[in-house]
Amino acid sequence: MDCVGEELESGPHVPSALGCDPSSVWKIDADTVHGNVEARSVTGVDFNDSGRYKHGHIPGAYFSTRARLRAALANFPDTTPLVFTSPDGLLAGLAAADIASDRKVFVLDGGTQAWVDAGHALAGGATNMADALDDGWLSPRHRGTNRDDAL
Repeated sequence: MDCVGEELESGPHVPSALGCDPSSVWKIDADTVHGNVEARSVTGVDFNDSGRYKHGHIPGAYFSTRARLRAALANFPDTTPLVFTSPDGLLAGLAAADIASDRKVFVLDGGTQAWVDAGHALAGGATNMADALDDGWLSPRHRGTNRDDAL
């Protein structure tokens, strides 16, 4: 079914965030972030969901959610600039715009995927948790103990 006067698009859906001006945040490339992470001259903050954060994140990066970012700021060292990342960098850009007037913050250009594409290793585990792990729902079989009760 064709829409009159409309052209159809194909390919993967690429969401856009209304009201987010990508030029309003400072971007930094993966190799520069890597050098700064090794020198411990930046603090990484990952806005991936907690399950994916546990499977792989930039070494030393904190886990946080955008919704509670202002409260989580107290958990980050205030002596280093922040580098925000998310899988593709979009959510990190939104979070950076939220606090850009309060802290020096950069966004990893291309997100965590750019880090991986540059050949840098990810760390695993639930380390550096600056926020509660309540951003996802676990099915009863993944909750651990008392699965029969959960079912």
